[in-house]
Amino acid sequence: MASPDKNTAVQSVVGYFQRHWVMVLYCVVAALLAVPASCSALFGHQWSPVVTVLATITPLATASAFVWSATGRTLSLSLSVFWLWAFLFLGLAPAYQIGGTSFPWHGEFTPSEIATAQAIVLIGCVAVAVASVAVNRLRPAIVANRSRRAPGGKSSLIARRRPRSVNLFEYVLATYTLAATVFAVFVGSALFTGKTLFQQRVVALADIVGFGTLYFVATAGAICIPAIGWALRRSTMKVRPVLLYAATGVGFVVTNPLIGSRFLSGAFVIAIAGAILAGSLWQRFMPLGILVAFVTVFPSLDLARGDGTGSNKLELFLPQYSLTGFDFDAFEMLCRAVSIDDPLPSHETSRWELFVAPLLRWIPVLARDVQGHGTGPLVARETGMSFTNVSMPLWGESYFVGGVGLTVITFLALGALFGIIREGLASTGSTPLTREPNFGVLVDAPVAALLFIVLRGSLYEVLGYLLLAIAVGLVTRFLLLPKSSPPLPLPSPVQGANRS
Repeated sequence: MASPDKNTAVQSVVGYFQRHWVMVLYCVVAALLAVPASCSALFGHQWSPVVTVLATITPLATASAFVWSATGRTLSLSLSVFWLWAFLFLGLAPAYQIGGTSFPWHGEFTPSEIATAQAIVLIGCVAVAVASVAVNRLRPAIVANRSRRAPGGKSSLIARRRPRSVNLFEYVLATYTLAATVFAVFVGSALFTGKTLFQQRVVALADIVGFGTLYFVATAGAICIPAIGWALRRSTMKVRPVLLYAATGVGFVVTNPLIGSRFLSGAFVIAIAGAILAGSLWQRFMPLGILVAFVTVFPSLDLARGDGTGSNKLELFLPQYSLTGFDFDAFEMLCRAVSIDDPLPSHETSRWELFVAPLLRWIPVLARDVQGHGTGPLVARETGMSFTNVSMPLWGESYFVGGVGLTVITFLALGALFGIIREGLASTGSTPLTREPNFGVLVDAPVAALLFIVLRGSLYEVLGYLLLAIAVGLVTRFLLLPKSSPPLPLPSPVQGANRS
């Protein structure tokens, strides 16, 4: 017969699991992935002690940050996706690659180069953590101080505002739908006949005035504009369903997987799903589902690709093999950037040109001046890679262009963005339909979706996508929405999904 103390202990364990089952589930999955990877690094190839220790602790540290961000009281999908990316591509995969000395592009690096790359990863992660927490803590105090100094206080300001009768964002949805439809008509059947024909058709149409801008609006807008519309509908705003369905449908067409970009197609799906599920318990499972998909199904999506860079066989539930493939080359590309003695070879693009290229890339009259200024291909050529159509992760790109200083600044800025988004989400409560559509509510899902492209890089190609999402979110919040109304009472957090 069981003793009363034993029964009490069992009941306590069961009660804790019932209250925190989401966190327990995340911890179990993260541990099942991180612990074997750390063991592989610890007991695999004998590198220097520094390399071995960093390869062992990085998966555990990033896994902990991932679990914390995904199971906290306030779920920020964008912050959770950042830690998911860091855990998967720069913690989990490198542990197996270092432990087995098997890098995707067969690079060979010294212990010093690998240790430097590991340090850069940790520096970026620490910068994001510090900035996001600081902004999340300080911004509410700054806003409250401004409200107290305003004549009459915040409540009287709200009372004096008059709601607008028309939701002007509906015009944005209609305009985007029209622009994306025109783009689809121009491209025609090439949208559904494979990557090569699609690219050939886009090049053939490049001389049409404004076609490049139309291409950008159609594809980049697909990831942010419909998602912001769904976020509005999930909050206190009413958006006509027909406009949402039309914008979402044409967005799917112009980013469909047959054009050859898995990351673009995946970003669209994540943005729409994240916005539709905003504030629900189901949204908390998105980071976990994405993690499982990347470890299992994703590496085999390029099965028999035909150019020597795809999977050779189906790898499911064997991360020690799947995470050493070409899709998980972020750490190797960072190591290659570190391995170049002169960060910018004299016969290549200058440091300044690489620094401004991500911005000039999206200005039509200046884009030709920075054509081909991607950090990934530059590093690939300099290090003798036969395949140079590769991307450089944000850690590597910032370090290659501006050293440790620019790396810190870049990730502090990214962390500040996460802090603003998370603070906005926390100020509105957990349940949709009671949320004021502030900046954080509007852009959380689009930013989360775009992180898979932005963190993978190169910024030369994708920074405009992120800037467009931020710009649309700001314009929608401050110019297009009805003025704020008195806030509704906040509901209690979802039991079991939240923790203090």
